[in-house]
Amino acid sequence: MKISGQYSTNFGAKLISRTNIKKYEGNDDKYKDYKASFIEIDPKNKNDRRAMSDAVYYWKSDSYGMNVVARMDDLAKNEDDNPADKIYAITTQKDRFSKLDSDRIEAVAHVFETNKRVQLVYLQVNPDLIYGWKNPDYKYVGKGMIDSLKDKYHDRSIILVPSKTAEKFYEKQGFEYFNDGENRMIWNKQAEEQSEYKDEYW
Repeated sequence: MKISGQYSTNFGAKLISRTNIKKYEGNDDKYKDYKASFIEIDPKNKNDRRAMSDAVYYWKSDSYGMNVVARMDDLAKNEDDNPADKIYAITTQKDRFSKLDSDRIEAVAHVFETNKRVQLVYLQVNPDLIYGWKNPDYKYVGKGMIDSLKDKYHDRSIILVPSKTAEKFYEKQGFEYFNDGENRMIWNKQAEEQSEYKDEYW
């Protein structure tokens, strides 16, 4: 439903599932299991766009996070209510996702969906959790994002082109290289081979 020529009615981010990460407990000086939230972001919702933009603004010289925000801006102008591009985040926020707290967003991802497979275009974890303090507040946030994507797209393969610094990370998450010389990695190749859409390039 269109309202006065504006975008469709939208309600903001929504919870997809909980995901396991680790939280530092200073009193015990150790990391303990913590349930974070895997959420889908609504690019047409101005509050979501603002929260994501504010979150990645302070992520040092990170370019992937800024690229995700730029893609959100493009999607905000798209009249398609269900685009193939999806934006996800890991947040330590537990509820009220229509009012995202930018300070609690710890990872963002941009994926491109098709019937056959999903392309992970960008994944960025808050750099402070990787390169910051000796004992960052949270660990395994990137793994939490990948685990959540695997659960959501269990019936499809996930492909990506890793940076050199991320190769080992993706290998640990079960990704393997295609033998096509294009530096692409894939998870769940069996699902792709068995897909009814296997004859499609995408």
